[in-house]
Amino acid sequence: MRGPRAAAALAVIFLGLGGTAAAQDELSLSIGAGAFVPAGDLNRRVYGSGFVWAAELWLKFKGPFGLVAGLGGLSDAGTAAPLFDGDHEDYPVDLSRRTIPLALFYQLEIGGVSVRAGAGLAIHSFRETWRTEDFDYKGSGVGPRFLLAARVRLPARLSLMCSMAYDAVRAGSDSPNARPVELGGFQICGGLGFRIY
Repeated sequence: MRGPRAAAALAVIFLGLGGTAAAQDELSLSIGAGAFVPAGDLNRRVYGSGFVWAAELWLKFKGPFGLVAGLGGLSDAGTAAPLFDGDHEDYPVDLSRRTIPLALFYQLEIGGVSVRAGAGLAIHSFRETWRTEDFDYKGSGVGPRFLLAARVRLPARLSLMCSMAYDAVRAGSDSPNARPVELGGFQICGGLGFRIY
């Protein structure tokens, strides 16, 4: 848990240092949910697509640049293949992941739609549980994040938002099978935004 706490503190400092009153143009909060599509072949075979949620603070400076930080989660269930030769049993497994993204974005206004493209880092902590076996694996990793988001403003400081992010993170080299697995992939979310100021 030390990694996620340190990342959360870093996000607060990151936004605080970058967001002096003279430089700020807008601060908004977005909350959304959607689907996660794994990039790794093994992850895709075991879990398929999963459910994700995300809450993010968007701090836009005067000009086209801004910073985004937040917290996201992934929940998924799947079936692992037989472990040994001659083993014909399938094993139900659960995967959960928490993600803290920190990124710089560039905003364009296109016909009343705000389009944001950005890149940065994401800190992940994850846990895989085998429901019928005495096996539980926890780990963490850091990898690059690339994002594309669009926002359409509504009355009363609200907006409709959709986003797509790609995370690249490999983990599992310290697991019992000592084989790194690609846990990254594409996250597609839709939801609402609220302009704080």
